[in-house]
Amino acid sequence: MLSLPLEMLGDRAAMVTLTYPGDWRTFVKDGEQLAHHRRLFEDRWRHRFGKLMGLWFVEFQARGAPHLHLFLRLPDVVTAEEFEGLRARTALGRRLAGAHGKFDGRRRVPPIGEKYGSDFAMWLRTAWAEIVSGNTDRAHHRRGVDVRAMDYRTDREGPEPSRARVAAYLAAEASKRSQKKPPEGFGDVSHYYGVWGRSEGFCEQTTEMPVSEAVHREIDGASSAGYCCEPL
Repeated sequence: MLSLPLEMLGDRAAMVTLTYPGDWRTFVKDGEQLAHHRRLFEDRWRHRFGKLMGLWFVEFQARGAPHLHLFLRLPDVVTAEEFEGLRARTALGRRLAGAHGKFDGRRRVPPIGEKYGSDFAMWLRTAWAEIVSGNTDRAHHRRGVDVRAMDYRTDREGPEPSRARVAAYLAAEASKRSQKKPPEGFGDVSHYYGVWGRSEGFCEQTTEMPVSEAVHREIDGASSAGYCCEPL
């Protein structure tokens, strides 16, 4: 993750989180169905917006429910006003977390929608709700999708966000082993993360350099401890 060219995601990247209803086992029984839901979302995105570029990873909440984090490039059809709404909501979330704590603050953040993200946000909510439940759960339609804007624009006051800091944050989030353990009865998850846009160059950037035999042995031993990646 740290080697991905995040600059290709442009100035309006966002973290989109897809969650399940309270009675989540009714809607996602195992890892295979979770992957099916993700692919359905990918298909809808491409049908509506065309290009899909970014990365995704799977986590499990304390209650056992799976959820998907998507860090991606927002489509060009997202207007400046819609993006500003998402940025305003992200800033509000940080303030509420500082005042009330991480979890209580998150609960107080209004859902994405007309005020925060407008048509694009409502499309996200409806698309995911239809995939999961046929849009029969009103509470899930309201809260099933979260969006945090992560932009790098310099035409505003304050220091420019660092892509390196964002990459480090994503790597830390994606590698939480405590959130990679499926609940009892859920079965295996074949892939915990993947990348979209490889054919366009959004893939791991590597260089070669000589290392000592001792370093080689250490790296070789550590390489067996990762999760497999699904190329897309």
